[in-house]
Amino acid sequence: MSKVVLDDPLWPHFEPLWKDLLLTEAKALQVAGGYGLFLKQRFLIENRDVPIVIPLERWRDNRPRATKDLDLVLSLDLIGTPERHQNILKALEKNDFQVSEKPSGKRWQFVKLLKHDRLVLVELHAPLPEDGNPQIVADRQRVKHKPSLGEAGIHGRTNPEAAGCDLFPFRFSLGGIQATVVNPVTWSVMKLTAMHDRWTGSQDSEANEETRSFAQQQAIKHAQDVCRVIASMTRDESDTASAVCDALRERPAFRIAVTIWNDAFVNDRIPAVLSAKVNWLPEDFEVILECRFPLVSVIRYGSGEANNESDRVSVHDSRWEDCGFRIIWFEGGAGETVRRELLKQADVHTLLRLPTGIFYAQGVKANVLFFDRKPAQETPWTKQLWIYDLRTNRHFMLKENTPKRSDLVNFVA
Repeated sequence: MSKVVLDDPLWPHFEPLWKDLLLTEAKALQVAGGYGLFLKQRFLIENRDVPIVIPLERWRDNRPRATKDLDLVLSLDLIGTPERHQNILKALEKNDFQVSEKPSGKRWQFVKLLKHDRLVLVELHAPLPEDGNPQIVADRQRVKHKPSLGEAGIHGRTNPEAAGCDLFPFRFSLGGIQATVVNPVTWSVMKLTAMHDRWTGSQDSEANEETRSFAQQQAIKHAQDVCRVIASMTRDESDTASAVCDALRERPAFRIAVTIWNDAFVNDRIPAVLSAKVNWLPEDFEVILECRFPLVSVIRYGSGEANNESDRVSVHDSRWEDCGFRIIWFEGGAGETVRRELLKQADVHTLLRLPTGIFYAQGVKANVLFFDRKPAQETPWTKQLWIYDLRTNRHFMLKENTPKRSDLVNFVA
């Protein structure tokens, strides 16, 4: 077992429990919440050759955030099958987890008591089932089997934001086990909703100062987690993000999360995001914004140091319309029509990404496309795109610091 895993105080309780759960329910459980992010970041630290949206070397705070509780998302198929409830209960009981005594948490919240009044908490979550499943019933608090299984069953805490959790989960090896976390789209929905709920609580004038302060700190934590979910997205996760979005687009929780994203990250209406923003280099936070939830997509995969002059990125994917760059091209409006026609009449081979403020004012984005004219056809000519990012640690202004030919030497070369 690697040292980086031993530094995790929850690992001694998670590892044996997860191993027992995997014996029978390997495909029905995903780790979510802060601990899921913790595990994924540990994996990325140990496997730095895995390309992600923003390389860990560029994160201003790349220390994984340890947590004291474990959030597990259950599949609805598991909840609908009585025999599988026993598999979960046996694994929990074997590892000294008991049903919570809190009436609101009964059957979905499990507690392991440690020395000195410490405890480890496991919470089971489930997405809101769609109509038509006679074996599952849900209310505002829990999702459970129908009819009730009583003490022989488990519940999932009702979590509409967990919709799509079974779509393209990310699996990775860590400390001798195969861990599974939810896809980044579902994860973003969950974290955005949690951030909004906490921030709303921090503004409650009827709550005391301590309660409001705690809620505000939690909102900042969830805002930072949204950034981490996007920044740590791998190439494989990007390739499947659009499919997840298409599956969730009509879900109310998804639509609400889109509104929260626009209010918090685009329009700066939730100050918690501004507090999280300081943990990122300005150009990297721009990358996070350009992922433009809900189409959580990668526009570059970097692997260089934080002080590199620029990042060279190549996208070699014959399905390039469905890869991370898709969001820049097909986000609707007249621009979409123009760009789609361009793809049919030219081989768009190079994109030069320029810092904001280079032609007009700060905040105005600019990109330069290079293409070779081709005979018109219905299918796109472009099969491969090279992206050169000139934004990294470069700040140009209209008068004081205008771009020079020397700034493009590496690009031309």
